[in-house]
Amino acid sequence: MDSTGNTPNPLFKEISMPTPFHLRSAERMGWKPMPLLLLISANLSFAAGFPEPYDTEKSGDAPMPAAEAAKTAVLPEGFRLEVFASEPEVRQPIGIAFDEKGRLWVAECYTFAENPRRWDLDLNDRVTILEDTDGDGKSDKRTIFWDQGKRLTSVAVGHGGVWVTCAPQLLFIPDADGDLVPDGEPVVMLDGFDAETIGHNIVNGLKWGPDGWLYGRHGITSTSYIGAPGTPEKDRIAMNCAIWRFHPERKTFEVFCHGGTNPWGLDWNEDGQMFYTNTVIGHLWHAIPGAYYERMFGAHLNPLAYEYIGHTADHYHWDRGSEKWSDIREGISDKTSELGGGHAHMGCLIYQGGVWPKEYHGKLFTCNLHGRRINMDILEREGNGYVGKHGKDFLMMKDPWFRGLDLITGPDGQVWMNDWSDTGECHDNDGIHRSSGRIYRIVYDGPGKGEPTTGRPEWLTKLQDGSFDRSSLLASKDEGQRAMLVRRVAEENGRVDLNMANDASGLVRLELAAALQRRKLEWRIQLATFLCGHSEDASDRQQSLMIWYGIAEAVSKHPDQAVKLALASKLPTVTRLITRRLAEDLEKTPGPVNELLSRATEENRLPILRGLNEGLKGWSKATKPAAWDAIAKSGGDEETQTLIRELSVVFGDGRARDELLAIAANAEGDPGARRAALTNLLRDPTPDLLPLLKEWTNDRIIGREAVLGLSNYEDAGVPKRVLNHWLRNPQNRAESIDTLVSRNLYATALLNAVASGEIPREAISPFHARQIRSLGDEALTRRLGEVWGEVRDTPEALKTEIADWKKLLTPEVIAQADPAKGKTTYAALCGACHKLYGEGGAIGPDLTGSDRHNLDYLLGNIVNPNEVVPADYLLTVFTLKDGRVVSGVVPEQNEKTVTVQTPVERLTIPADTITKRESMPVSLMPEGLLKTMDEATVKDLIAYLMTRAPVAAK
Repeated sequence: MDSTGNTPNPLFKEISMPTPFHLRSAERMGWKPMPLLLLISANLSFAAGFPEPYDTEKSGDAPMPAAEAAKTAVLPEGFRLEVFASEPEVRQPIGIAFDEKGRLWVAECYTFAENPRRWDLDLNDRVTILEDTDGDGKSDKRTIFWDQGKRLTSVAVGHGGVWVTCAPQLLFIPDADGDLVPDGEPVVMLDGFDAETIGHNIVNGLKWGPDGWLYGRHGITSTSYIGAPGTPEKDRIAMNCAIWRFHPERKTFEVFCHGGTNPWGLDWNEDGQMFYTNTVIGHLWHAIPGAYYERMFGAHLNPLAYEYIGHTADHYHWDRGSEKWSDIREGISDKTSELGGGHAHMGCLIYQGGVWPKEYHGKLFTCNLHGRRINMDILEREGNGYVGKHGKDFLMMKDPWFRGLDLITGPDGQVWMNDWSDTGECHDNDGIHRSSGRIYRIVYDGPGKGEPTTGRPEWLTKLQDGSFDRSSLLASKDEGQRAMLVRRVAEENGRVDLNMANDASGLVRLELAAALQRRKLEWRIQLATFLCGHSEDASDRQQSLMIWYGIAEAVSKHPDQAVKLALASKLPTVTRLITRRLAEDLEKTPGPVNELLSRATEENRLPILRGLNEGLKGWSKATKPAAWDAIAKSGGDEETQTLIRELSVVFGDGRARDELLAIAANAEGDPGARRAALTNLLRDPTPDLLPLLKEWTNDRIIGREAVLGLSNYEDAGVPKRVLNHWLRNPQNRAESIDTLVSRNLYATALLNAVASGEIPREAISPFHARQIRSLGDEALTRRLGEVWGEVRDTPEALKTEIADWKKLLTPEVIAQADPAKGKTTYAALCGACHKLYGEGGAIGPDLTGSDRHNLDYLLGNIVNPNEVVPADYLLTVFTLKDGRVVSGVVPEQNEKTVTVQTPVERLTIPADTITKRESMPVSLMPEGLLKTMDEATVKDLIAYLMTRAPVAAK
């Protein structure tokens, strides 16, 4: 018995051995493998110490025997279904992959549980290897590689080890010598994948791409914040419903594209283009880098992604006309069966194995969960992308327990399929049958059988390893090769050949549109102008939107260029969306919209009016542009006249309040219009809004605005709702705290939450602490000191802090720092208030021309921002009649209103609601800013601030 009182497991032995070379490299990068735990024997079904899985399936039945299920499968002539492995040899096979030696790796997931439990973490998951040593097509050797998993959903082999998704982590299990024994404990490569609030939408699907990246998938029901272990929250990448990828050598994580519901299959065609499969809203999607596709519900995290690309197939596999997607739980109708079997699709294979007849080469196959079959789609080029045509269903299973999860091509050129083998659907509300599972081979042995094709086309391999000839690919007659060259060059440096914008291939132009997002902001509109000259792309369902996603961020930064593009564009959608973005800034910068209206032509007037109407949809009233009267008298068709009438109301007396309420409350409405409508309603926060705001704190679209709006009301139920919003919505945490420090009642609840550990102390910034003190409640100020600390350091302490930073930030240290990372930190912490190189807000002084190359100047202003504060940037504290306290800078005011800029929003306050106004001898910029960062982040930030030319952010 050991020191913990447990009897040691004789199958496991803790040993110590030299660190292998590849792990010594990992240790230098900060990864620390734990003591090595080796599995000495793997001959038992479940090794001693491995929690015995149990069944909760309520039906009491058992699956059809594997051999019978295979025998009764219906396939085209010449094909047969064979059992490679079944229970008890394999159970719960959630993911499969081959290694270079042709061994099949299986991820077995036992921890997945029925709702509402979702996961049983008293169980373990494991990775096993199945081999066919005698070549008879059946597994005859099994090795248990690792059996300590939790929430294991996929496995991939490569780069000296095994990769698994075990939310919240992406793990790498080293096995450099390939002896099927881990060289050490798993190394956490990424973390932050949601694991607490998610079930069947969990991160999944590891698969190596032809570009050398490791790809994965993520569902819609939760937002994850991804980064390497220890990455600060502000530097993590938010992801919701997406395809993502990780580079194993550069340790880079990216979101590849966004959209769908619960993607659970992906593959690449022979040109390197990716496709993925999905549920409910459409089963097939061509994955374009940086694309935003339709979602089952909610909005994408990027508020400038105004519109989304539809699915790639020209058909559905269920009767959308007369059925709801959930009706299939009651059984499959004849019509849905005829159309393909249902909405839920698992796995994705584009067959390129060489053995099957040529008629199947390049066809896409996916398992249909409810239909117990394999659907086949025929991929064809259409416009700038692809379309999936309806092919004949390829395989039909008579086993009611069949739940195919994935399809992969084996080294033999045949197709392998893992069967979860259960009666429930993806939600598994009826229990889990953990004692079953199968691996099948779909074998062709008929006329015209070919030889196995292994690997990717040579040109794709060269593109991935860097040995490609750029000039030969550029001159290639194969549009697929030219398109992939564009992608590769864009990923390297964002600098693609502008002459390629005139390529006759729409696929090449689509890749150029995708490349926009990798270019510097100031270069994007230049390339977009070339692309927008192709009138033949106007009706393409993805090209205009891909161009928009690429220039969306640049429009407000370079409005003059954007106006020229909108007027010259032959793509009406691009013109419309540029106008919409400029209209959203109409109050701040009316010039660009007026320029558009004054130069509108017969060809572009309608898209300009449409964009203007969309941008002002949620506005109650707006200042009329000088050019509006001429437009209003210009006539036009019925739609033009309708738009003119609607906009004239906004430019005149304004929209009725009931209309704004309807816009805000419409869950299916345009996200931007809903946000604008609620913002306008909150200019007059009437009592009837309070219950709506409480409810809307859970709204995926207007939750942020609702939380900010609650600061207008004194209500005992508000703090709990806002604290819950803080916990569930990391992207809105600053806004949540802003509301919680607006009133004594709310601030008391916040400090109590910090004291109890529910909210971390770091959630309260120095600015927010100062706001609490400004509430003027002595007891609350004392509580702040107890829970958070003193609001203000002494001058002596500030001098000491400056001296300490000067010792650290030597010229040599700054030279070794990363200005690109520093720009990312700057954008998050400083960019809202300060401009640098033309980017950022105008609340505080422009830093471009300041003495920022002087370290004393930088540290003096950052560490002690209150030493010298120009009058325009002094902090002003307002006490309002309703008891709320607002602090910020006053950029403008008149007899009726005062505009206040806080760190998170711009407020217009009626002058007659202000009871007290006090100018403080301090800056809006808080003290203690550098104390919130680690040393590496400070070094990078200072390096960026001291640059002499713009740099690209990482």
